Amino acid sequence: MDFPHLTDANGVLHVVAVHKVDKTIRYATCSANCHVDANWIRETIDDTTAVGDQVAHPQVAVDADGHVFVALQHIPAGQGVVAQRVKVTARCATDGWDNDGGDPIDDTQGREQIGGHLVSKALPAFVLDDTNNQRSTVYVQAVGAADRIGRWAQEDATVAFNDICAGQ
Repeated sequence: MDFPHLTDANGVLHVVAVHKVDKTIRYATCSANCHVDANWIRETIDDTTAVGDQVAHPQVAVDADGHVFVALQHIPAGQGVVAQRVKVTARCATDGWDNDGGDPIDDTQGREQIGGHLVSKALPAFVLDDTNNQRSTVYVQAVGAADRIGRWAQEDATVAFNDICAGQ
């Protein structure tokens, strides 16, 4: 399996993956002696999906304030590839992960900077500019049967975190 990971500015290791049995997104972090199993903190990010949903390609980012974001490809149950979206969730302080189902990255949210339509979106990745705390979510968009183009949605990471975690 693919295990996207990063080490943040404080040396903490962050890993995300899709569980092979229940298909949930799993997140794990470790700050020291990561060769010891007991030093890992593990969580299931189950707020972004409902029974029967499909998830894939999780990615992780940590902003300048230490907020952890996870992006994923999401297909709602029974809706097929046409409904495929990229969603972003965040670890909201002591209340765990965003409980509003994640933040869809598409033009209905006004987040897409270079146009496009509401069509299949996949393969998310993060780009974080530490100099100004800008978080970009980069993804592939299928416009037609054979067309694939790159897109990105950029926003201030602190604003994005506050939007995702509002009310928690």
